[in-house]
Amino acid sequence: MKKKIFVLVATTLALSSPLSVLAECQHNNDQWEVLYKADCEDEGVETRYCSVCHEYQRRSIPKTAHVFSNWKVSEKATKFSEGTLSRYCIYCDEEEYKTIPKKKMTKAEKKVKKVVDSFYSAAKKYDVKKMRKCFVRGSDLKVFVEYKQMASFCKKYNKRMRYEFRSLSVKRNRATVKVYCRYPDASFAVEKALIENKYYFLLQYIYG
Repeated sequence: MKKKIFVLVATTLALSSPLSVLAECQHNNDQWEVLYKADCEDEGVETRYCSVCHEYQRRSIPKTAHVFSNWKVSEKATKFSEGTLSRYCIYCDEEEYKTIPKKKMTKAEKKVKKVVDSFYSAAKKYDVKKMRKCFVRGSDLKVFVEYKQMASFCKKYNKRMRYEFRSLSVKRNRATVKVYCRYPDASFAVEKALIENKYYFLLQYIYG
């Protein structure tokens, strides 16, 4: 008899638990609607309303990829510096850059560049002997060496000199080089040197 009571109680307990529980709603009956479109700067948002459980849902839409313009040359490559290609996103102005390799120099051009580099290296130290070796005619340095005002200025400021090549061409045995040089203001020293030069030629004319 006790055994039967136990079975009945167990059955009763089992029957007392919920027989049917509503399964979690899968929200499969309704379509998502875009609330804010995504772009390459911000995520978008879409929502939907479930007609079964009457719940609103919200989720993010990933950012879109950039839409870039065509590559354009923003800085040309030279024999002395790399160039730059650039492009931008037509929606957010995000920019991208690529490097253009330097142009190749001929053996003759490399030789000329080496001489010019040697000259400026010597000029920064005011090594007149090495400077003269860079010229076919050493007298080309006359204004920088013989005139006291220019010579004293060069000795003092040459070490602060900065330079960069702009162009270089070699035709047969003639080379043309354009160099941009940053230098302290030498107008006073040049003026003095020119005055000395004028008197030099004047005295040479009178007594020569």
